[in-house]
Amino acid sequence: MEKAEARKLYKEIRKAVDNKESKSLIIVSKVLELVKDKNCIGIYYPIKDEVDTKPLIESLLSQNKKVALPVTSEDGMEFYAIESLNDLKNGEIYDYLKEPDPLKTQKVSPNDIDVMICPGLAFDKSGHRMGYGGGYYDRYLKDLPCYKVGLCFSELLLEDIPFCEHDVMMDLVVTD
Repeated sequence: MEKAEARKLYKEIRKAVDNKESKSLIIVSKVLELVKDKNCIGIYYPIKDEVDTKPLIESLLSQNKKVALPVTSEDGMEFYAIESLNDLKNGEIYDYLKEPDPLKTQKVSPNDIDVMICPGLAFDKSGHRMGYGGGYYDRYLKDLPCYKVGLCFSELLLEDIPFCEHDVMMDLVVTD
């Protein structure tokens, strides 16, 4: 199966997942345990039918962790630390994304990120990630030493997914 065809299928599967809210909370509790000894967490703000990371972000902030979210540009993405979800605004390139306001938040060095929580349409049991096709996370993560964690609903953790040589693998995939 080609990647474009796979993406379409995975979006349909994810849209049909029941109980996304309760499943997201199960995933959040697992991730909180995983990052309890870490200081700086890179994470995404959820869109569409993704695992809801808002409770995770709020919990990490309440624990005084440095929480960094991406700001996308035509050149790629950079992560900025937020102090609350109120630090987010609609993205410049993709207005459906919630991103930190670079004028009100501080840029985080990629090497300061201990754990990167990555979105994806689907993952496989070897750690391959199927993103949306823009390559943002693959370019950002390719040389980073941080621990890479993918989040998905159990319906989208598959035996195998299509991947390319340049796709960055996850160290761990957390599901419900």
